[in-house]
Amino acid sequence: MSGLIMKPENFSLSYSTDGGTVYNEIPNINSFDPGEEKSDTHEVTTFSSPDNRKEYRNGLIDADEASFEINWIFANIHHNALRDAVGGDALKFKATLLEDDGATGEEIVFDALVKGVTRPIEMEGKLTATMTLRPTGAAVITPTV
Repeated sequence: MSGLIMKPENFSLSYSTDGGTVYNEIPNINSFDPGEEKSDTHEVTTFSSPDNRKEYRNGLIDADEASFEINWIFANIHHNALRDAVGGDALKFKATLLEDDGATGEEIVFDALVKGVTRPIEMEGKLTATMTLRPTGAAVITPTV
């Protein structure tokens, strides 16, 4: 990605309740924070560590919580399905991010628990909600061309 400003038509986030056969696009997303992937570190210092310095090795990789904000629509079946998924089994999600050309970018498929949904709050006539996801396992990132 070149770091250009993301246009609405160049981003989508979808979810699947059947393991990835059919994806449903989540409408009215305002922002998406995929979280950070980072590894645990483990100290492996021994008496023979060079120059009296501690040594470390990387451990398992963990993905932080992801979140997205939507303009909440009470009657929207997808908004309600995600709210109802809080505390349930992991769902499969697919994020598609494209460059200005509409073709180059990447598709990220990941499993996540729907961890929480804020209650919609009216601000200046707009109802918004933030949904929090907890990724589980490894994401599959596929370049689009």
